[in-house]
Amino acid sequence: MQAVAPERLGPIQPLVFRHAEDAAFYWQQLDTGMTSYSLRAFRVQQFGELLKAHLDGLREAKAVGASKTLEALVRWRKPGEAFAAMYASLLLPSGSEVQAEARTAAIERVLQVVRKFPELLLRGVISALAWAPWPPVESWLLNALVGSDAVDRVAALRAYALIGEPVPQWLVHARHANPHVRAAACRAASLEHLEALELLAADPDLAVRAEAALAWARLVPSADRGIPATTQAASRLWQCVNTQLKHLDTTTGWDRVQAQRRLDRWLRHLAWLAPLGHPGIPQLVALLPTRLALNLLLHHGDAALMPSVLTAMGSAEEARLAGWVWQCMTGVDLAGSGLTLPSPAVDLNAALSPAQQDADHGLPLPNLDAIAAHPATHRRLQPGERMLQGQALHPHRLRELLDPASNKPQALRALAAQALAQLYPDYALNLRASPEAQSVMLARMGVSV
Repeated sequence: MQAVAPERLGPIQPLVFRHAEDAAFYWQQLDTGMTSYSLRAFRVQQFGELLKAHLDGLREAKAVGASKTLEALVRWRKPGEAFAAMYASLLLPSGSEVQAEARTAAIERVLQVVRKFPELLLRGVISALAWAPWPPVESWLLNALVGSDAVDRVAALRAYALIGEPVPQWLVHARHANPHVRAAACRAASLEHLEALELLAADPDLAVRAEAALAWARLVPSADRGIPATTQAASRLWQCVNTQLKHLDTTTGWDRVQAQRRLDRWLRHLAWLAPLGHPGIPQLVALLPTRLALNLLLHHGDAALMPSVLTAMGSAEEARLAGWVWQCMTGVDLAGSGLTLPSPAVDLNAALSPAQQDADHGLPLPNLDAIAAHPATHRRLQPGERMLQGQALHPHRLRELLDPASNKPQALRALAAQALAQLYPDYALNLRASPEAQSVMLARMGVSV
C-alpha cells in the first residue's frame, strides 16, 4: 500500500478545532483581564503568546481554520469566537482571483453572524482587525467604509482608532445618518477634525455627544488646552454622564449591562478632565451606584476624597472593592500590612452578590477600623497632584507600573495607561492593541519587552 504524503492529508480537524477553541479562550482572558485585580503582566504575556500560537495554527489550516472558527461562532455567539473567526478569515490566501473571492466570502459569513448581535460580538471583530497583518486588514477596511452596512462601518472606524491609522474621508462618516457610525467616527478623529467635533458636540444622540467631548479632550494636547478648553470638554461630558445616569435607572437585563459599561467608561475619562477640588465630584459620587463611584474616585486620584472610599468600605457588598481602591491610591498592601479581616463563611445557597464576586477575584476583606487609623489614609499631596500608589503621578512612575517586568495587576496597569494617555498623549499605550503595537509604544518609553 502506497503511503500518503502528510501534506496531502490536509489539516487534522480535531487539532484545528482545538486551535479555534483556545484562540477564543485566550482572547477572552485578555479582554476581560483589563479589569482584573489578580491577572498580572507576566500572565498577560503568557496568554498573548499562547493566543498567537493558536492563531498561527489557524492560519496554517487556511480554509479549515476559517470553517472551524465560524462553526464555533455560530454555536457560542461570543466575542472571543468572533475574534478567532474574523482573524482566520482575514488571513486566508488571496493570491489568485478565486482565493480572493473565497476570502471575501469567508469574511462575509462571519459578519452575517456579527450583524445580528453587534453589541455582543463587534468588540471581537475590532480586535481581530487590530491583531491581523495590515495588508489584508486595510483592504477590508477600505471596502467597509464605502459599503452600505452600518455595523461594518462602525467596526472599520473603531479599528482605525485602535490601530492609530488616519481614516480616509473622515467627514463622510462624521455626517452619516447612523448615530453609531458618527460616534465611532469621533473615536477615530484627528487633530484636523476639531471644527467638525464642535458640531458633533451638539448632536441629538447622547453617545455621539459624549464621544465628541472625549475626542476633543484627547486631541488637544494638554499644554495647549488651557482651562477654558478643558472645562468645556468636561462640562459636555458631565452633561452626558448625568443623562446616562438617569437612563441607567430605567433599564434592566442586558440593556442595563451595556448602559453601565458605557457610563463607566465616560466616568473614567471625566475623572481626569475634572480638576481636583471641583465641587461637582463629591456631588456626583453621592448620585452614582457605589461601584461606579469607587472607580471614579480611583481614577480622579484626589486624596481629599478618601473619606468617601472609607464610607464605601463600610458596606458589606462593596468593602472589598473599596479596599482595592484604597490600596491602589495609597500603595499600601492590605494583606501584607495586616489590614484585612478573615473572610466569613460563604452561603452556597445565596444568590451571587458583588461581595462574593470580589472574593472570587481574590480581593481581601479590609479591616475598616485599622485602615481608618492608618497614616496613609490621611496623607495629602501638594494641591493639584493626583495620587496613585501613594505618590503623585509622574511619568517615571507610570512607566514603572506599565513595565511588564514590574508584574503589576492588569487593572492597575490599565489605570496607569489611561493616566499616561491623559497626561502625556504622545506616549499613550492601549492595552487592547496587539502585542507588537504595545511593544513599540513601550520601547518609546524606554521599556524593553
